[in-house]
Amino acid sequence: YDLTQLDTLVRPDPGLERGNVSRIEPDNFINTIGRSHNVVEFTERGEILIVGPYPREDNNTNACDVVVGETVVVLDVASNPINPTISCIALGDVLNEDDREPYALTNSYPGYVHDGHCFVYSGPDSRYSGNDICVFLAETEIGIYNMDSGSMISTFSYENATYVHQGWVTEDFKTLYANDEQDEECQSGFLEQCEGLDQPGHPNTYAFDITDLEVPKFINVFKNTNAHPSIDHNLYAIGKRIYSANYEAGAWVYAIQESRELKDLAFFDISN
Repeated sequence: YDLTQLDTLVRPDPGLERGNVSRIEPDNFINTIGRSHNVVEFTERGEILIVGPYPREDNNTNACDVVVGETVVVLDVASNPINPTISCIALGDVLNEDDREPYALTNSYPGYVHDGHCFVYSGPDSRYSGNDICVFLAETEIGIYNMDSGSMISTFSYENATYVHQGWVTEDFKTLYANDEQDEECQSGFLEQCEGLDQPGHPNTYAFDITDLEVPKFINVFKNTNAHPSIDHNLYAIGKRIYSANYEAGAWVYAIQESRELKDLAFFDISN
């Protein structure tokens, strides 16, 4: 959509009502990409990464073929955002290759990426200063990928990983905070592969030391016992704060401590 179309819309009088909402038509439709999970913006590169794509169910050609491992679709929107050129990142042989027992048994396909965070790196690992980096969250593990060289820097996971869902890197590039969409269900015994783990399923946030991009290290997991049992979903790190959205526990703000542990600071919860 060319959003300058919004400038031409006439506001209904006396106001918006069901049935009289102004609509705009798309300026282009890319029919070579099937249903996908999310889009990840890489502002500095002028690119949009489409993650979690599936083959089209009609007879149209697929821009990227997940069957042969082309699992991230890249739209170059820098010069022509309405009609971008398309390329593919092949991760099928380097990420999420196999199910990881005993808990993470939910691989969609090899190389599947559920979400990500992309940035120009200016952190403590001088080997990668100025490099374009993407952190890919991929169901059973996490991958740190070098967009410049087209190579995976490292992959890692953590004990009892169930569905590695989404995460965000801090502004100093030292820490990755991530969440797991099914670990709370695991702890509550709701998933068959997690039988025997009978604990309250409070939201968990995982912290990883990524000061060495080639050897990430697990730091700790923060369990928010002040929230009622709920699945955490998305989080974002801004300054010394983590902003976390949860299925049934509203939005929480966590303060990042010097130890990189988290402390609950504020919340907005209307689920009850």
